[in-house]
Amino acid sequence: STLSSSSAASDVYKRQVVHVAAILTVAKAKQAEVLGLVAELVRETRREDGCLQYVFTCGDADRCIFVEQWASLPCLFAHSKSPHYKRLAKRMFSITKVCCVVLLLPLFVCAFLMCVCAGVFALLHRLRPRSSHACVCFCFVR
Repeated sequence: STLSSSSAASDVYKRQVVHVAAILTVAKAKQAEVLGLVAELVRETRREDGCLQYVFTCGDADRCIFVEQWASLPCLFAHSKSPHYKRLAKRMFSITKVCCVVLLLPLFVCAFLMCVCAGVFALLHRLRPRSSHACVCFCFVR
């Protein structure tokens, strides 16, 4: 019974759409370089399985935002392991500051994410080892 309910929960989380907003600070002097990296990242990412939306925009200020929609958490995790993401994100995050990453997820995913949280922070630390500017927020919906 426990195994079947655990398996059912696992199957459900694999089918839940995930929304992500990542806010970056980009110095004006670096915006052109960042936009070049982002153009390639957006083009490659939109070809990935499970990518429903992947948009990047910069306003007049030094704040830029990625808005993403993924078919499931496994699709989002696969994106973070893709060769183009690893290559481009490493360069991009070396010249920007990640201010905030917000994931909008169903409430029942909470227990799973508590296990994954350490992995998310480890990934951010690998990309920006001396950065203390990033935070991750999980917004739960019914």
